[in-house]
Amino acid sequence: MFSQQVRSKISMLAAAVVGTVVAASASAAPIPPGVTVVPSPLNQPLVLQSLLTNANSEFGIVVGDKLFYNFGYVTGGTSMPVAAAVTVTPEITAGPLWGMSFQGNFGDLPGNGASDALITYEVLVLDDASKITDAHILGNPQVIGNGQMTVTETWVPDIGNDAIRIYALGGVQKLDDAINFQPPVSHLFVQKDIQAFVPDIQTFDIIPAGTIGDRNVALLTRVDQLYSQNGGGGGGTPEPASLGIMAIGGLALMARRRK
Repeated sequence: MFSQQVRSKISMLAAAVVGTVVAASASAAPIPPGVTVVPSPLNQPLVLQSLLTNANSEFGIVVGDKLFYNFGYVTGGTSMPVAAAVTVTPEITAGPLWGMSFQGNFGDLPGNGASDALITYEVLVLDDASKITDAHILGNPQVIGNGQMTVTETWVPDIGNDAIRIYALGGVQKLDDAINFQPPVSHLFVQKDIQAFVPDIQTFDIIPAGTIGDRNVALLTRVDQLYSQNGGGGGGTPEPASLGIMAIGGLALMARRRK
């Protein structure tokens, strides 16, 4: 484990990385009128409820050179979490890949039919020298017993009928998917459809007396959405985000060597 001092340095560096990239890119392409940027330190979760657009305000978060804004969230059925129980965490990974992680108790339980949650938002590149070249989705869908758990991502009307998908279905799991955009794009309308269904009939096994039997359950607690880019934000000479990631890795390595 890292010492508290090293953890503090890592957190400070991560926040500085995001701030550096934002400062460098915001002058190239301004924030859309009417959008209020919510402070979003790297790896610090926000509540989805706080990002939802309402009649008076539209909120966004900046990760790397990308603005994520105009969030929406609707649910159907009885088993999906409310917006106040979903967290959104800004993420930068190697590559760099810039995006967000959504965490919550998504899924379905027996009874009352299927459950569905739809997360929508827009993503805009703030750096005129960079465009989005591809999108990645990663998550942990699983089913206990019988049922299905799927996450389908689309970008209507920007990207035709293309989609990426992860799922647990019929005993088969797919935990990641990706797509290349040809040509690369500067803006996307994103629709993330989370669907879950298990049969109403519960399946019980032989179990010790006094315990509750097994039942059909569909689960998803995390889904990551990441984008990579050409030009100013990725490839070639490392940009501030890339350099920051390498520096964070260096701090981690030093911490391990000091143990």
